[in-house]
Order: sequence, then C-alpha cells, then structure tokens
Amino acid sequence: MLSARSLSPLLTQNVSEYVQTLMILTPSGAILAYSDPSTVKKLRITGAVAASTYTSYNEVAANGTIAAAQRSPPTPRNGARDGVENISVELDSANMVISLVKTRLLFVVVGPVDHPATRNGTSAASDTVTSNGTSPVLSNASSSSSSEVVPAVQQHHIPQISPLRILQLKSDAMTEFLREELRGFTMPEDT
Repeated sequence: MLSARSLSPLLTQNVSEYVQTLMILTPSGAILAYSDPSTVKKLRITGAVAASTYTSYNEVAANGTIAAAQRSPPTPRNGARDGVENISVELDSANMVISLVKTRLLFVVVGPVDHPATRNGTSAASDTVTSNGTSPVLSNASSSSSSEVVPAVQQHHIPQISPLRILQLKSDAMTEFLREELRGFTMPEDT
C-alpha cells in the first residue's frame, strides 16, 4: 500500500511534456497530493475546477439522466456504482482528465491543448519511422555525382495521438495502479 508521503514523488515522476500536472484530491476539492511545483493558487484553481466538474456530472449521472439519454449506457468497470468514473475536459488553455480512484478520492491529470513539439509552428519529433522501427535514413541512390537522395528503407506514416488521448491513457494507467495500491484504504468522510 502506498504511503501518503510517497504520493507526491510518485506523481512528480510521471510529469512529462504531455502531462503537466497530476493531483489526488477529494470531490470537495481538498488537495491530498500533487506533482506540480507551481503556485498554490494555480493548484487550488485546478483542484476546484476538477472537483466541481466531477461533482456536477456525478450528481447528474447518479439520478439516471445521462444513462437515460444514451442508447446503450456503458457498463461500469470494477463493479462501480451508478455515477461517473472519469471525465475528459477540453479547456482553452489545457486538457484535463478526472478519474474516480475510490469513493471520495479523485485523480486529475492536466496537460497541454496541443502537441508540445508543435507549439512554435515546427513539426513534432519525427512522425515517420522506417519499416524496422528506426528514424528514416537517407542515402545516395548511386555512387555517381547525382544529387538525388532516396530513403534507404521504406517509410511508414504513424498518426500522432492527440494530447487529450495521451492524458486519457496516462489517467487510465495511473488510476488502475492507484486503485490496486490503495486497495483496503477507506477515505474518511469528513474530508
């Protein structure tokens, strides 16, 4: 089982150019652990937005409004009760994924709206790879004085994954890890 002191370092280890902030908080907005060394004000605002969003959608889901509006409501994982397990939010300045780890315990992942490598108008790190999985290598077609350059091996285009999808994948993996590590832990009701 994870100790409370090890949560913030664990979250900090998972920060990257695609994942800027990770937080564990209560549905009331009380921050229990976080990765981001930014200002307390920014953390509180992010936590308040996440908690408010989760609480609002969870209330609507719990009364059956969301399930009634869907043709085939999703089956909850892990025997979860009626309610929201995760929410993906696209904001003007960031993307956010909010996941329910346990009753009264939320996990929040925040990242950029666009790919970090394309922010300055440049292309992301190579989006093509060779058939053997390496970066493309160019070579001269012949040893003559021809200036024609051809690929040494066939290239395949790999579509970029959206920044929001990267956050969803990170959130899914971390939420499953936290659920397993916090098995047996019960969040006190007064937090």
